[in-house]
Amino acid sequence: MAIQTAADLETSHVAKRSGFLEIALRKNREALPYIDQARALKAEASDHANVQLLASNPKIRSSLAEAAGVSTKAAAFLNDDDISAIIDEFLKAVLEPAGDAFVDELVYRFLLAKGDALGGRMRNIVGGLAAEKLTRYILASVANAGSPCLAFLNKSGHKWTPCDELAIDDYRNVKALTWKTPGGEDRQLMYNIKVPTVGKNIDMVLFNQRLGAKFDDKIIKQLAADDKSYVALGELKG
Repeated sequence: MAIQTAADLETSHVAKRSGFLEIALRKNREALPYIDQARALKAEASDHANVQLLASNPKIRSSLAEAAGVSTKAAAFLNDDDISAIIDEFLKAVLEPAGDAFVDELVYRFLLAKGDALGGRMRNIVGGLAAEKLTRYILASVANAGSPCLAFLNKSGHKWTPCDELAIDDYRNVKALTWKTPGGEDRQLMYNIKVPTVGKNIDMVLFNQRLGAKFDDKIIKQLAADDKSYVALGELKG
């Protein structure tokens, strides 16, 4: 169906429901390793008679630090003494007041930290799924029109691949697509490039020109600098 009005771009309730269901199921799958870690942490911590003994167990030091609020990113800027000081303060301020329930309190805090990590992971996954779905739909439409199509994959060594040779796992790595419309017009779709007119990266950019055999930053910048080469700009929301 050709897009005639803005309403043609509105997502239906059925499609929204289907999308959120897919995301919810995927999120539950991605959460499994964190839940397993929490169970292992509870089992190990339960062997300790009091809070202070936790700090001397090297098997749970990393998990203690996470429960105390030290993220993987933050840990890169801290030394062992810094992390030990944070853990000690966490034990005194949070776990000791919990009394005999200190193990449960530790696991709850750990899961809170992991929940934040899961949220970031899911944002990346959802964005990737959205781009992959869009690529599939575009390739299906181009194939139905009988138009020759080429795809450029991330880390493909500056080579274009015929779209009909793509494996299903290649779709998530597509950086650009190029084809001709039934009327013989050139089209090139590129993901995540900087548009000078806007001054920031745009999720999807559709051009009325093709890069040709060579794919590099210099040629992309030349194409992006020509306002007449744009057909559409799009923000992709997973």
